[in-house]
Amino acid sequence: MRAWIRGVRRGCLAVLLLLVFVAAFPKRAGAAQGQVVLIGSVVARATGQPIVDGTVIVEGSGNAARTNGVGRFELTFQPGPQPLVVSAPGYAAMRVPNVSAQTPVRIELEVSPNFMERVQVTATKTPQSVGDVSAAPTTIISRETIDRRGDQR
Repeated sequence: MRAWIRGVRRGCLAVLLLLVFVAAFPKRAGAAQGQVVLIGSVVARATGQPIVDGTVIVEGSGNAARTNGVGRFELTFQPGPQPLVVSAPGYAAMRVPNVSAQTPVRIELEVSPNFMERVQVTATKTPQSVGDVSAAPTTIISRETIDRRGDQR
C-alpha cells in the first residue's frame, strides 16, 4: 500500500513539475519553428474605433488572421519584412508593405463609400380584399392606464 501511495505522489509531482515548466516557458500558439508572431490592431482612421472582424493576410501566403472584439490580431509568418493586405466590411482594403514583427502595428482603414448608380425596385400586385388579410390582435388602453404605468415597459 505504501509503495502505491509513493508512486501516486511521484506521479503527481511529475505532473506538477510539467505544469510549472509549461507556465514558465510559454510558446505562442500557432508559431511554428522559425516563424515570428506579429501583434497589431486595426482601427478606423476617422474615429480611431477598433474594427471587428477585419481580415489581415500575409500577401502571397495562406497566413491570415481576423481581428477580435477590440480590433486586435496575431499573425504568424516567416521572419523579415512581409506585405500585408488588410480588409474589413465597410472599409477600403489596404496593402501595407514591409511589415516586420519587431513591434506591434496599428493599421488605420478608410471608410469605403458605398455609391450606387441606380436602384430598381419591382413588385407585383395581387388583388386582396381587407377581409382576406389577417390582422395582429390589438388591445386598446386608456390614457389613464398609460399614465399610471409610467415608464414600466
